[in-house]
Amino acid sequence: MRIAHVTPYFLPSYGGVEIHILKLAQQQIGVGHEATVFTLESAHGQPLGWKEWEGVRLFRGKNVASSLRRAFGSSPDVIHAHGARSPFAAASLLIARFARVPSVFTPYCYYPPTTRVAYVKKLIYDATVGRLALRLSHGVLSGTVVDRAASIRSGADPHRCHLVPNAVDLERLVGAVPDYTWLQEAGLTDFVLYVGRINRVKNVGFLVEALPQLPPSVKLLAVGPVEDNQCVSDMQVRAHELGVADRVIFAGKVNFEELVAAYKRARVFVFASDFEGLPTAVLEAMALGKIVVAAATGGTPTLIQHGVNGFLFRPGDLGAFGTTVNTCLSKEMTRVCEAAARTVAHGYSWRSVSSTVEEIYRQVGACAGPPRGHLPSTSMPREEFA
Repeated sequence: MRIAHVTPYFLPSYGGVEIHILKLAQQQIGVGHEATVFTLESAHGQPLGWKEWEGVRLFRGKNVASSLRRAFGSSPDVIHAHGARSPFAAASLLIARFARVPSVFTPYCYYPPTTRVAYVKKLIYDATVGRLALRLSHGVLSGTVVDRAASIRSGADPHRCHLVPNAVDLERLVGAVPDYTWLQEAGLTDFVLYVGRINRVKNVGFLVEALPQLPPSVKLLAVGPVEDNQCVSDMQVRAHELGVADRVIFAGKVNFEELVAAYKRARVFVFASDFEGLPTAVLEAMALGKIVVAAATGGTPTLIQHGVNGFLFRPGDLGAFGTTVNTCLSKEMTRVCEAAARTVAHGYSWRSVSSTVEEIYRQVGACAGPPRGHLPSTSMPREEFA
């Protein structure tokens, strides 16, 4: 099966969506399919054209037209569009419907706007292009029941909506050799951990605000790319006001072995995002048997059973968060850690998720009808891929 993944963003842009697409494509290639990613010019200065990214063929186009011409020129059996509020994804679904190429759409979660202008743009987009994209696709994939409900409210046909959870690379996580060197050099031995992008939506500032409630020896280690420098500056000022400036560490991005070391060495994994789908970082922490304390938002409550395989707190409730983390720091939690690892192992592996997605591809293929043809091929021979 030839699968064309269409996404406005891809690695080295860092986030759960980008990692999700990479891992899904890798798994599809591993079972014999031909999966290719088509994306747009990168803000990180990545070269345009064809290349390979961790075993996945990738085309990075200058604009929407060039990328989609390549995508449909590759004669795909299915178009898999990614990203809510993406004109690029919507355009691919429109062309797929016209050409009778089976298509599926994964919006992921619909993050709320952060300004009044963004709110107006959201209303206009969701009522027009966003609704059209949901109606054009032959299938809509949602990571949680919360995401599925949001898609239906935005115009998706309930009969075409499928629940497909996020997943983690269990074999790589469990088999990794942790690199503790960077933690030792930084003197980090007693800390709670956050992993993810550093911006206001992820609400890392809440974790800074809560830090004075924790024992003085406990630090907050935040691992992930900084997307909002002003946000970090504001958190540093607030940490100074609270008297915990020396206990807040923004480590930036680290390599995989260093990340696994941070997960394993952390006493508790904390996650306070105001709005989420099914966070990759939470899944990774649970897979490695860590205690997770997370805000009860988005799809996280569908993953964590409070007190059984992790802990939840009401978003914004500093008191509840502090009390819960202190309990986790002071009590033996082996049963909870083991339950967390079992939860992820039994239902959130890429092998099972990829199999579910493949079955959906076949279902939508039966609904799409015979193709009308495709755009003139401009794809390069396999041997010319770098």
